[in-house]
Amino acid sequence: MLNVTPVANTAELTPLWTLLPGDRVYVTSSTTNAERGLAFNPANSNLLMACRAPTNAIVVLDPATGAEKHFLDVTGIPGSIPNVGLGMNLIGVGDDGAVYVGSVTANAGTGAYTLYRWDDDSGVGMPATVFYGDPAVAVEPNLRWGDTLAVRGAGADTQILLAPSSGTNVVLLRTTSGHDFQNEVPPLVIAVNGAVSGFALSGLAFGPGTNTFWAKSVNNQLRLIQFDADTGTGTVLYAWPGAVVPASVGPIGANT
Repeated sequence: MLNVTPVANTAELTPLWTLLPGDRVYVTSSTTNAERGLAFNPANSNLLMACRAPTNAIVVLDPATGAEKHFLDVTGIPGSIPNVGLGMNLIGVGDDGAVYVGSVTANAGTGAYTLYRWDDDSGVGMPATVFYGDPAVAVEPNLRWGDTLAVRGAGADTQILLAPSSGTNVVLLRTTSGHDFQNEVPPLVIAVNGAVSGFALSGLAFGPGTNTFWAKSVNNQLRLIQFDADTGTGTVLYAWPGAVVPASVGPIGANT
């Protein structure tokens, strides 16, 4: 038997550049909690950041230097409404460079979860709405959605994974055209066995192989989960102890 214990390699975490609050209009103080979305574009190596204060903005940056390139058109995306929802929050990029941004709903009873799509990050073109509604309305309605988002694939093979703030379900959004994640293929609610409520509230990322994903929430373990798209069920393959992945860790990312 071989026991392998993963450890964090802090030598790889050397900052390339730093932006302080106020250095850019879209980099605000920690009290505003306005910048939650950060995504790497595998198609062209751009870095994208979503910010909702002082106004909605999606900026395209040079990942090596932090230099500002341009902004995406956010026309039609509403602002934030207290106790109702946030017009935009997290951002993800498909393997083909298509950009996706999701809203946050305080609960689905106060507003629909909305997912927007841009063909690319060139700054040309307005966002298109590719999902609007309650992702799990048929199984567990009126939850809070939008705090986590994971994207993989390209075009008709694009998949988007969402997790609510409570419960042990996640939702997989799929498409046949690359432009409709609501009607072409019904949202798949995946019930995860062996998880705790809100287990993926802070961090969500597709994992290795075909149907796995990583999940994390503050004060909970990092979990690797296998899911079956035919049965709509998931199983925890492994949960890392706090000594390996601290409970304080929230957002996560995965290099497949």
